[in-house]
Amino acid sequence: MKRFGFRARLFLILALFATVPAVILTTAWGGAVARHLVSVAALGWMPWLVLLATRATREGARTLLLAALVGALQMLSGAPEVILLTWAVIAALWLNELIVERTQRAKILLHAVALVAFITLLSAAQLLPFLELLRDSQRSGGGY
Repeated sequence: MKRFGFRARLFLILALFATVPAVILTTAWGGAVARHLVSVAALGWMPWLVLLATRATREGARTLLLAALVGALQMLSGAPEVILLTWAVIAALWLNELIVERTQRAKILLHAVALVAFITLLSAAQLLPFLELLRDSQRSGGGY
């Protein structure tokens, strides 16, 4: 019960972290927010992904697929800073689970790898053409 209390509080903190800036930015600066809508969208998915990713390592297939869907939606939102922040939080929580749950390490690792693989597969249709375009761009270093 203590772990659920910690996770529920963490989820609420992340939800506030994601929604309060979105509301303030939208109401205060209106049109200037258009540049940051990508970050706001990714922040909106952050608490859901953290909650589902941590549950997926313990519960299994149903939660794993739901977490993969939410993870792909955040990945396709296109805000790399927020995506990295989300995965840093998830990695820290997974590391905590690996340290605490010594008997279920293989299950936790298997579900974590499966989640990352599912998110990669769901996002690949959008990300592969982008990576090809990035390879051929002037920033690749070989265009001069």
